[in-house]
Amino acid sequence: MRLSCIIFFLVFSHNLYSRSILNGTFLHFGYPSQEELPLSEVPQFFQELAESGMDTLVIEAVKHKGKGCKSNEFKWVKGFPEKLSPILEEAAKKNFTVYLGLVSTMHSCPEFYLPPHFDKTLVETESVIQLFHQHKGIKGWYLPDEPSHLESHYHSYYRGLVSIVRKYSKGPIIVSPYLKDLQEKISPKELGDRAVLFKNKTGVSIQAWQDSVGADGILNKEAYFKALSTKLGSSGLWANLELFSWGKKPFEGGGYGSASISRLNFQLKQTDSRYTNTRISWLGQRHLNGSLLAGLKKVSLAPVSYSYQSKTPSTYPDINNKLTNKITASPLNYLDSEWVGVLGETDIVFDLGVNKSINWISVHLLHRKTEGIAFPESMEIYCEDSLLLTEILPVELKDSEFVFSNKKALRVSCQKIRIKLKNSQWTFLSEVDFI
Repeated sequence: MRLSCIIFFLVFSHNLYSRSILNGTFLHFGYPSQEELPLSEVPQFFQELAESGMDTLVIEAVKHKGKGCKSNEFKWVKGFPEKLSPILEEAAKKNFTVYLGLVSTMHSCPEFYLPPHFDKTLVETESVIQLFHQHKGIKGWYLPDEPSHLESHYHSYYRGLVSIVRKYSKGPIIVSPYLKDLQEKISPKELGDRAVLFKNKTGVSIQAWQDSVGADGILNKEAYFKALSTKLGSSGLWANLELFSWGKKPFEGGGYGSASISRLNFQLKQTDSRYTNTRISWLGQRHLNGSLLAGLKKVSLAPVSYSYQSKTPSTYPDINNKLTNKITASPLNYLDSEWVGVLGETDIVFDLGVNKSINWISVHLLHRKTEGIAFPESMEIYCEDSLLLTEILPVELKDSEFVFSNKKALRVSCQKIRIKLKNSQWTFLSEVDFI
């Protein structure tokens, strides 16, 4: 299967949750000119999702608008519409519930909710749902354009789209607003009020709220999920966990890559079953490989101790085992006390207490050019005194955070793990995780 080298760790604490870590995922199949999940890879993809405990799939979109608000250009995602029937057949084999995303326009036209663009999208949406509404494998519908914080100017647009869908289907209709940039602007109560007003004004059945990880994802959103749940009920609110890291610019450096295990646990804790019946992720292929399955099934191992073989950090010290305390440093603030700073090579030995099976090891890192903080050039991993592998940094040196990990499962048993990070500048690291 064509998978990227980015490692994506998910961890599940059995003490906190008694059900599947994630119920399902949004899945981006690509663009009109770019196919991210070929049909030949769909069976294995479903198998991996099923083994991870998921049973719900939201196809992000089947058509995209291009060339701006004035354009009449709408094109199918590569491979659609023919691709849908085989996808639904595979979903049925794995007992997946499928929600179909319709027409995405927001990237081409930020003012997608205004006429005359509004009217064009209604027509295009109706043509798509006319083609697909009789497919028995479709549970409901996803409207891909995102209504940010549910401001009132979105009401007429979504009411129009819902009226189109309802001409052909009684299935649930989903939108995905986001929690980004809310703190100190909109209170949890106000957001809850907006959510129920939006529901009443538009007829949208389910709001899948993005927790908006990255720069914004380090902030606690639990009060918002609680307020939304109070207004919408646990079945009307889905939590959409944005499972990726922060970059100053998207897709540069370590941005939009793997987040740390501790970050993901933090996301899970604030969106647990007290507030919602359904937690889904945003999962592009660049986020998926064997570590996803491993992390979903196993809790990360906790070293009993660790010691520095290189120079002990002083300017940015390591106090009370910062590297294993399950608290991820903020990528926005290099002075965050959770960052440990080492000038030059970093060489650390972690003691697991007894021999334990190890497949995946990851280190949460920071790059800040202005401050002289750089991702290391390479990482060496040792089991006892034996060198297991050397990994070369797979991303460019751009301001971002990054989880540096092995690309293939180690399949070793060790008590002591040694990690060397080669660098001539400052290395800033936070959590080191073992699965």
